[in-house]
Amino acid sequence: MIAPPLRYFRNLNNWTQEYVARSLKISQAAYSKLENGFTTVSEGTAEVLANLYKIDKKSFYQTNINYQTLLKLHMTMILICYVFK
Repeated sequence: MIAPPLRYFRNLNNWTQEYVARSLKISQAAYSKLENGFTTVSEGTAEVLANLYKIDKKSFYQTNINYQTLLKLHMTMILICYVFK
């Protein structure tokens, strides 16, 4: 499944759905469906997203990663860095 990593990588970059959708040349509603797993991400779209996020597109298909936990950890690290700045 590709849906969880899409939200993770978008939040990691602090981007809106609208921003990512424009990069893909689709509507925000269409991107929301991709992100929530209602539509399938094509090979071409995965390539564009991988370039946008500067990652290997294989990262989208790693199902053993809990992206919600990673996002919480990332946000905690940002907070810690901010507090101890």
